[in-house]
Parts: sequence; C-alpha cells; structure tokens
Amino acid sequence: MAGWMLFTATAVVVVALIKLLEKTSREYAVFLSLAAVLLAVGAALASVQPVLDLIGELTGTGRLDAEWIQILLKTLGICLLCQITASVCRDAGENSLAFGVETVCRFTVLVEALPLLRELLDAVVHLLEGSL
Repeated sequence: MAGWMLFTATAVVVVALIKLLEKTSREYAVFLSLAAVLLAVGAALASVQPVLDLIGELTGTGRLDAEWIQILLKTLGICLLCQITASVCRDAGENSLAFGVETVCRFTVLVEALPLLRELLDAVVHLLEGSL
C-alpha cells in the first residue's frame, strides 16, 4: 500500500522538476519526463507479479486458454507502449504524431485480437446452431 503513495509523491516532485526545467531547457524536461515514465512502467511491471502468478495457475489447471491470455497480454503491452509513446510525443509538442501513434496502436490491437474475435464468433454460431 505504501508503495503507491511513495510513487505518487515522487511523481509530484518530478512534475515540479519538469516544470522548472521547461523554463531553462525544454529538451532536458522531455528526457526527465521519459525517464519518469519508464520508471513508472518498471514499477508497474514489478507489482504485477501476483496477477501473472494467478494467470499461470489458471492456465495450468486448464480453466483459462493460454492462447487467449497470450493475446490479451500482448495487446495490453502494445497499448501501454503506444500510450507512453503518444504521451512523450505530446510532451514534445507533436500532437499530430501522437495521434498517428495512437491510430497505429488501435489497428494493431484490432489485428492482434482477430483470433479471439474469430473464436468468439465460432462459439456464438455453434450455440445458435445447437439451439435451433
């Protein structure tokens, strides 16, 4: 519980430093922002281990399909990476580039999720055929 409080306090301090740096050297402020984001992602990945353990346990017992979990985790990673990249682009004043990154991310996630959609549609068709 205290870890998230320390992280949020650190984020506030980093924001204050970034605002001070923006007045003198905008380039260093962007790099500090990027470093803070990378540390945040590292902290988030370190805290997600219990969730990954539970997913491993559920897929080991056969209650979850490992392929589905793999696709979901891959799309989650794509979304996080694209969101971070778009935020860095916006911080650098490149809003149109951020929009482009987000658009590519949306289509990439859609393509990655096609096997899930196909299986879901097959299950719906199977259920509908069985009820007729």
